[in-house]
Amino acid sequence: MFASSCAVALAMTGYGHSADFLARFDGAKPAVSGLNGKADFGYLSIDFPDSDISADGFYGVGSVSAPLGERFGAQLDAGLLEAEDSQGFDTGSAGIGGHFFWRNPDQALVGAYAHYVNGSADGIPDFDIYRYGVEAELYLGRVTLAGFAGEDRVDLVSGDETFAKFDFTASYYVTDNVKISAGVDRAFDITAGVIGAEAMLPFASNNVSLYTRANFTDDTTSVNAGLRIHFGQPGKSLIARHREDDPENQLFDYMEGGAFPGVFVAQGLL
Repeated sequence: MFASSCAVALAMTGYGHSADFLARFDGAKPAVSGLNGKADFGYLSIDFPDSDISADGFYGVGSVSAPLGERFGAQLDAGLLEAEDSQGFDTGSAGIGGHFFWRNPDQALVGAYAHYVNGSADGIPDFDIYRYGVEAELYLGRVTLAGFAGEDRVDLVSGDETFAKFDFTASYYVTDNVKISAGVDRAFDITAGVIGAEAMLPFASNNVSLYTRANFTDDTTSVNAGLRIHFGQPGKSLIARHREDDPENQLFDYMEGGAFPGVFVAQGLL
């Protein structure tokens, strides 16, 4: 009788905790508001002051996001990049990435991320970059705290090289349609300070935004800027799109931190 009573009490306690947990999500928005996407078209400029070398290029990245039930979502990214440095060193990259995540748009996002990028350049063999890790976001009113922790594995002539990858960004929405951000990024044994901004343009049903991002390391400065076209529900604010639709893509950020293929060559890795 005592054992039976304990079992009933434990079951009721477990049920109570489960009910409390589920109650937190009653009426919560879905992880992804509906099938949506975006297309980025941007320009990238990199400066290596100590060597008097600079590089610039253009890229395009498309993303499609979809809900998986109420609490989960998935996103697919794919893109191309072409760049050239001041010495005539051309490089091209093509990549594909994927996100799988849990999200409550009023609270947080936690998910897994992976991508594959193939790079080619004049006079050197192709190289491959594989990234995998965990991404997370915390929503605190107009503030978003976002981070990533994982690894980059690079297939090079000298063999496979593995690098820890970490980043942290704090963003503030000055208005529902204007975001500023600052953070730190660690990739390929290079640490960079990062600042950025994005603003929704006041036309086209809130479907078009402009963005910019700058990275600063001991040896390089890079800036990218571009146009982002949003697909899906029209009229949504920038903060709503960021928290209800598609996470940020990471495909070509290896270029921003100074890991331009010429740097790999200088290190004897290619």
